Amino acid sequence: MLMRHILLAFYFLLCQTLLAQQKFQIKGEIKGVADQTEVSIHFDNPANEAIAKSVINKGKFELSGSVEEPAIYVLAVAGAKQNLGIFLDGSKLNVKAHVDSLPKIGKSTRLNSSHLVISY
Repeated sequence: MLMRHILLAFYFLLCQTLLAQQKFQIKGEIKGVADQTEVSIHFDNPANEAIAKSVINKGKFELSGSVEEPAIYVLAVAGAKQNLGIFLDGSKLNVKAHVDSLPKIGKSTRLNSSHLVISY
């Protein structure tokens, strides 16, 4: 009987952990980069391990994965001078930009809406 309760408790905790993961999907178009350029998502800083990676093909890419909690993550494009901070919360996200219009993280930048479009 005790073993049954332990297994039930373990199963409950496992289910809670799996439910806590929030899946995200990012579809994007970034102009001004060569085909096969790597694009990746990182928590807090591009120096951290990527939680998702892809390559840009004909200007387009798709990234998907899961995050433990909603937060601001970094979308990094290999070779780009700047990165893009995005809020991931388990929803679908569309990003359209030119590589030269990606704002610097931590710097307030005013952009013309034709240069960068993010939609949920």
